[in-house]
Amino acid sequence: METLTFDSADLAVTEDFLSRAYARMSIGSSAPGAGRARIVRNGVPSVSVDELDLDFEMSYSVTPLGRICLCLVHDGTVRDHSFPGWRTPSAPGTW
Repeated sequence: METLTFDSADLAVTEDFLSRAYARMSIGSSAPGAGRARIVRNGVPSVSVDELDLDFEMSYSVTPLGRICLCLVHDGTVRDHSFPGWRTPSAPGTW
């Protein structure tokens, strides 16, 4: 079983990690002193479960992942994250 962990309060380091772990992206935050990003991945080569804890507001622009990604939002919202023809959950309990 593959296990990967990441923990950083540096926005540039977080952007680099996310770009390597998912897809090329750029991230930003309007909050002064962006908060901490914690990521834990468990899985096998063909399937993984990633738990992300981002304790700051983050904007992003990302290239397509090239794979299926299901998200369960426990707290907060994901806005402006869509692909034509697909509905994306945007807050806890929505689908």
